[in-house]
Amino acid sequence: MIALTEIVIKRKIFSGGIIMKSLKKVGVAALVAALAVTAAAFVACTDPAEEGPQTVEAEQISSCKVEYNWGEIFDGTDLAYEVTYPDGSSDYAIDGFTFTRAGGEDITEPLGSDDTQITVVWNGTKGEAEYTFTDTIELTMKDPHNAETLIFRGAGSDAVYMYGDGSFFACGVQAVDYKDYVAAKGYWSWDGEELCVVVTTTYGMMETYERTITVNEGADGSYSFEVYWGMFPMSITITKEQADVYLTPDTTFGDTALTKDKNYPVWDNEKDIHETQTPAA
Repeated sequence: MIALTEIVIKRKIFSGGIIMKSLKKVGVAALVAALAVTAAAFVACTDPAEEGPQTVEAEQISSCKVEYNWGEIFDGTDLAYEVTYPDGSSDYAIDGFTFTRAGGEDITEPLGSDDTQITVVWNGTKGEAEYTFTDTIELTMKDPHNAETLIFRGAGSDAVYMYGDGSFFACGVQAVDYKDYVAAKGYWSWDGEELCVVVTTTYGMMETYERTITVNEGADGSYSFEVYWGMFPMSITITKEQADVYLTPDTTFGDTALTKDKNYPVWDNEKDIHETQTPAA
């Protein structure tokens, strides 16, 4: 009887071991299945926006200004692209641009001779999806210190033209080509601090006088002066925005040896140009 009892107990123990092993196998399989379901649910619930915007194809259909003088500010106005989305549809990108310079300088700072490329990044949305593209804009930089580059021009019909080499012409509205009908001409200079303008030659009924023109500096950072043709003034105003580009402490134009160093008599706007003026003693 004892032997039989032992045999029965051993069989129960052995059978229990088999049951435990089976339970372990079922538990592992259930755990793997549960993990798989959880992973699938995580992927399904992941927000596509967290993966970042999708890159799309884009074709430039309108260019911004790409030719600049040293000292000018980059202007992205009129830049536009046609964007093609992954589903084949298309739209136009006319804003949402971020511009950066190769050297990392602030895009609002004056351009220099090394600024030959601007990187443009566009970010936009369609529905709830975000999209982006990157492009490169090639710039042509020009040295403004030459006789062909117009730096400032008077706003009136009778105008004063100031060029990058330090020369200027004043002409009447009758001129088909202002250089063919010059009322007065001379030189201008900027030495980083002072704007100086002198008339060296006048035409028409006037005699030739060499005079320094009075330049008025406005409280807002603008400059203005008048060049007289007989009794007719030809005015020019250099706005603060223009002055901030070209008339800075780091820039120079013209030759002071042809302007303020000459110490010409100062032109008095209250007097006719025929009246001889002499320097103050």
